[in-house]
Amino acid sequence: MTIARAAFLCILVAGAAGAACWWPVGAWPVGLLAVGLTGLWLVTRRRRPGSFASPMLLAFILLAAAAADLPSARFWAPLALVAALAAWDLERFAGRLAIAEPSAETRDLEQRHLRRLAAVAGSGLLLGWAGQAIHLKLDLALILLLGFLAILGLNRLVRSLVRESD
Repeated sequence: MTIARAAFLCILVAGAAGAACWWPVGAWPVGLLAVGLTGLWLVTRRRRPGSFASPMLLAFILLAAAAADLPSARFWAPLALVAALAAWDLERFAGRLAIAEPSAETRDLEQRHLRRLAAVAGSGLLLGWAGQAIHLKLDLALILLLGFLAILGLNRLVRSLVRESD
């Protein structure tokens, strides 16, 4: 699969999941807004690839946040967010990759990026769904400690990825 096809698929999934948050509760105008944003994203990426990805990601984040209290959003909102974030990442990556000349090395880089993104998006989606299903009562000190440990872990992960890509 190419980066362009994967981005197209992610945009479609984000729009469908964003609309699916709203239609079951009868808020079909907001569902149509999600579909319209999807169409707008697809049209603008043909004219100027990657230039409209950040505002569209923000729009999908706002749509999912507004749907947070809806019962249908428990499943669909995390899917819409993960798909929109993946589409944003793929469009930005494609923009950076467009500078390089196509070669076997760039195709390998595309495939590695797609595999990493699939792993991260899949685990993020599973954690998002699990986070809604599991409810724990923790005191503030433990929450702060876990947050600090998460920040340290993410910092180490990003540094290792940067070293690996160099």
